[in-house]
Amino acid sequence: MRRLHKKGVLLLLSIALVIVLGLRTELGRASPVAAANPSIVLPPAVPVVAGSGFRSPTADSTRILTQANFRDTAGRQLGTGRVGIVRSGEQMQLRAGIGLKVFEDTGTLQVMITAQLSDQVPQRMLGNEAGTQKQLSQFGLTYQTGQSGRQPDTKNIQYGFVAPTVSAPTWLTFQIGLTITPLFGIFVSPGEYSTELLRLLILPQPYTPELTSDHVVLFDGRSTDVQVAGLLPEIAPEFSLSAGATLTAQARGSATLRLTGNGEVGSQTVAGTLYFPPLLLGGAATIQVAPRTIYGVHLPDQAGSHGGQVAFHLALPSGLEATNVHWFWHGEELPDQHGETVTLRGLRLGDDGSEVYAIADFQKGGVVLEREVESNHAHLTVQPAGYTMAPRQALLIGGPDTSAAQSQTTFEFQPAITGDLPKITWSVMGPGPASIDNEGTLTASKIPGASGNVTVQARVTVGDELITTLTQQVVVGRLTAAVTTAAGEDARFDAPTSNGTAWRYTWQTKMPTDANWTTLPDEKGASLTLKNVQAVDAGRQVRVLIQVAGGFSGTTQVTSNVGVLYIEMPRTDYTLRTQSPFLFTAGDDELGQPASTTTTVTLAGVQEDQLSGLTWKAIAPDATSSSGAVVITPSRTDSRQATVHTTGMPGVAEIVARYRENGVLQESRVQLEVLSLADITVAANNALVFQVPTMTAPTSVVPTYDWVRMSGGQTVQVTARPTTAAVTQVASKVTSALNGTHYQLTMQFDYQGQPVSLHSNVAAISVTPPDGLAMQTLPSFAFAKYDSSRTNAQGTSYFAPTVAELITGAFQGKDPLPQTPGSDPTTADWLRDSNPTDNTLLISDTRGPESGEWQLGLKMTRFVSGFSGNSIAPQPETGALQLIFHTEDGTALTVPSVPIGSEDATILFKQSALPAALQQAEVLTFTVDGFLKLGPLPSTRVNSYQAELTWELALVPQPED
Repeated sequence: MRRLHKKGVLLLLSIALVIVLGLRTELGRASPVAAANPSIVLPPAVPVVAGSGFRSPTADSTRILTQANFRDTAGRQLGTGRVGIVRSGEQMQLRAGIGLKVFEDTGTLQVMITAQLSDQVPQRMLGNEAGTQKQLSQFGLTYQTGQSGRQPDTKNIQYGFVAPTVSAPTWLTFQIGLTITPLFGIFVSPGEYSTELLRLLILPQPYTPELTSDHVVLFDGRSTDVQVAGLLPEIAPEFSLSAGATLTAQARGSATLRLTGNGEVGSQTVAGTLYFPPLLLGGAATIQVAPRTIYGVHLPDQAGSHGGQVAFHLALPSGLEATNVHWFWHGEELPDQHGETVTLRGLRLGDDGSEVYAIADFQKGGVVLEREVESNHAHLTVQPAGYTMAPRQALLIGGPDTSAAQSQTTFEFQPAITGDLPKITWSVMGPGPASIDNEGTLTASKIPGASGNVTVQARVTVGDELITTLTQQVVVGRLTAAVTTAAGEDARFDAPTSNGTAWRYTWQTKMPTDANWTTLPDEKGASLTLKNVQAVDAGRQVRVLIQVAGGFSGTTQVTSNVGVLYIEMPRTDYTLRTQSPFLFTAGDDELGQPASTTTTVTLAGVQEDQLSGLTWKAIAPDATSSSGAVVITPSRTDSRQATVHTTGMPGVAEIVARYRENGVLQESRVQLEVLSLADITVAANNALVFQVPTMTAPTSVVPTYDWVRMSGGQTVQVTARPTTAAVTQVASKVTSALNGTHYQLTMQFDYQGQPVSLHSNVAAISVTPPDGLAMQTLPSFAFAKYDSSRTNAQGTSYFAPTVAELITGAFQGKDPLPQTPGSDPTTADWLRDSNPTDNTLLISDTRGPESGEWQLGLKMTRFVSGFSGNSIAPQPETGALQLIFHTEDGTALTVPSVPIGSEDATILFKQSALPAALQQAEVLTFTVDGFLKLGPLPSTRVNSYQAELTWELALVPQPED
């Protein structure tokens, strides 16, 4: 069942908080967007306020034909309400219609219009007299329709209107009315009829309102109210505050945003937008209020240590500057402190909990934004003394040959101590290889060989009050200035070491004539050993670059003094002798003679009681490294002698004895070459050659060589006599029968008047079989009668059969055959192979496991006389060759007998008849026992008879499809 898995993904949603409290305020907004509701809601009608100067409207059903309304200049009505919005300079009409009863037109009719600008006192004016035009024009009105003189067209009272110029949104309110005065009081009653009020909100054109606030610089806890300047109370602006955490915003009523500093340093910009509903003459007005930047500033609390100092700093946003700063501490002004930072020194525990504040002017770009702003009151914490001290250089190099950079250091403190408060008194505790001055500079002694640990004490005081006493250790040391040693020895230079902290060492060396130092990348310890120095190294200079602790968290590099190498040259008055100039690597001693792997070296001509400091070593021919070919074991009984043992590595080694004889440095050397007989790998059917290891070291000896070969626990002498030839051919055509055998060399020569015989290590012989399926060796047989009761002249029990035995058929092979190689038959009625050393059949198969099964066949001719050529022909049913194949694991394969004289080969066995472990072997070795049975041969004569065997190795035929 296939199962699908899905990984869960956590989605993080960022939510912007929007606060709407009458006033619409959006926090974290980069810029305002269109409001969902306008900033002002226009009522459909304007109520009359009692005592305001306006009349109560007349009911429509009484006299009002057409209520007061707004129209464009073409006379089309604008909207259906009594309240609208226009921009300064826009033109429109005010209209109304009042009906008259019968005869009322005989009276005096006067159009009255009442207008109020903003909250000024309403003005009531005759609306149809020329004398009132100047008064009407104050409100943008022009009387346009009516009868001439005092009789207006009361059914169509019309005023032209041009919105007056204003500096802020301003209400303009109108009421149109008609008064009737009877002429002589006949037929007409006096009356006054008034329309409902019209109200217009006039917007300046252009209009860019500004934000106002009492403050623009806010310390934490200080607030300011932001408003739109000159805004009517009915208009609720929308505020937006740029992203940031400097200020906290809160709505105050419908037109004010209160911003409070919260201790974060930065600036945020507040902007406003006014949204108006559609204007009477088209379009909606969205007015952007000019933004205002408010700055958050902070005076952080500080903490200091007893006796130390602390700095208070006004934290200001980028570009904002504090000028004319006055600092106050403990309620008093600090003299001569007028920067943005004040430093209080020599703190006492009584200062803990005191307050620090500043009063400053703030400006940006040279423009003063706000004056005499008092900061928040920051708190000072004074802690008990917690000073620590550390040297800027933990190691000084002493002695007369050092520079100030090597031999001097100062100290640093945490917290830092600067100026003259607190005061530090310096001293070195006890005797030591350094001194310190009143300024705290520690200088290592110039005395040669100056070294040791120096303890420095610093007493920190404020006035007569002890704050703390500090101590610190510094190491004074030197690099080994001079090393004298003999050529061929090692030279060691020691650098100063730390008291537990980890130092890093970089060693460099050069000869006096070299301009530059050479770095030794592999040398990283506190000492440098130059191995096997020679005469050419005399005068070599050594120095070390030491990375030591520097201050509290850093490191610094110290350059040591220069050390010099001096070489003492030994004399060579005596000879080092060895028993043999050659040795062999160790081998498998169980297979042959033990290898010659040791010799004794002896100092000749030296009295043992005159020797001292004798050392032995073996070096490579290049004299720059130790030899890996030998190891040396000094004698326990005679210090002039040592035993040299070879390792498994061939090569030339020089044995060096260095000693002092009566105080004089002496050196004796002798050369040894370690030889190794190499393993041989040869392909079948090629020549097998034994070769003496190549000798690279010059020598005057003339060796002779003997070779032996080992197989199956038997040793075969290869060379009949010692030879001086370095190369000996063992076989012209080798087979896999020699695979896995071994060979060894014996080398003989005279050396220093003594015969020397050396045995090499035992080496292996590997024979690579030929490609494919092949027979590499075939057995041959010499049949004879076997009689264990007697022995012939060759010491065996094989005898030629008599003529009479052949004629009478004494060898008809009726007795059972032996199943063990070389065992005696139970009876003597078989002729048996008398040549058991040449009875090996070797088959190799490198084709691979999927190449097809093979089979082995054999056919045999009749016996033919070696003298006359005549043949003897036993009957097929009474004459046959019987073979038994013995495998290497001891299995005996009994195969069909091979008839004598048959034309067809007899299949002896197939590959699958072998034991399972041998069926896929690349090389198969069989030991073949041969037995011959013969029927009566009446025509037999005294003679030697031979027959030919034909072996056939082929793939097993496959059945035809």
